[in-house]
Amino acid sequence: MGDLAREPQLVCPLVDRVLEWMMEFTSHYLNEIGDYVEGWWMGDDWGKRTGPIMNLQTFMSVSMPRYRRLIDLVKSKTRAKVCLHTCGATYGMLPDLADVGVDVVHPLQPTARGNEDPVRIKREFGNHLC
Repeated sequence: MGDLAREPQLVCPLVDRVLEWMMEFTSHYLNEIGDYVEGWWMGDDWGKRTGPIMNLQTFMSVSMPRYRRLIDLVKSKTRAKVCLHTCGATYGMLPDLADVGVDVVHPLQPTARGNEDPVRIKREFGNHLC
């Protein structure tokens, strides 16, 4: 995380290499079983109880374009709903997660800052996220 904050030009090529492997693996996998996949589970913990684990601008520039590529691939080969596990205070990320194709966020930790009011979250995101 420190390297990402200080020298993203060093970290991003590594993240891209992991993404390329995931894209190739996922593509081959879904070519074989994509018709049977109803849900695609992804897991990352982007929040702690008091806020995101990184600056939202960094998250948006580093993680979201890569999420979009992977989710677009999954949705091009399946009718699956994409579920993202991420603990913590991720309220500020919800619109962007929905925008890149996340359908389900698990969990919405009610003890995390911004997630305390489930009625507000349902009202604001209920048409886009479960």
